[in-house]
Amino acid sequence: MTDITIERHGRTYIIEAKYHAETSKVCAAVSALLCTLDCALRNNKHAELTASMRGYGYYAISCECNGKTAREDWNVITMGLLQIEQAHPDEIKVTQNIFS
Repeated sequence: MTDITIERHGRTYIIEAKYHAETSKVCAAVSALLCTLDCALRNNKHAELTASMRGYGYYAISCECNGKTAREDWNVITMGLLQIEQAHPDEIKVTQNIFS
């Protein structure tokens, strides 16, 4: 099961994804969203990427969001991951405080 934690502490946003889902389509969907977030933040003048680490079954991103567009990037990706969790609850677990 893929375990994803998304946290917001003021302007600091952190995501950590660990482990692989059972099916390749869920892994691919999660990877695509995380790579999209990574790229979007690197190209957003309102985001300061403070960490980006990936490895086999692992992806972590940390960012200081200094504007609306950077926060929107996180919101969209979080919503996408929550949709995957809703469709495949046995393969992905998302814990987040973005929409708390």
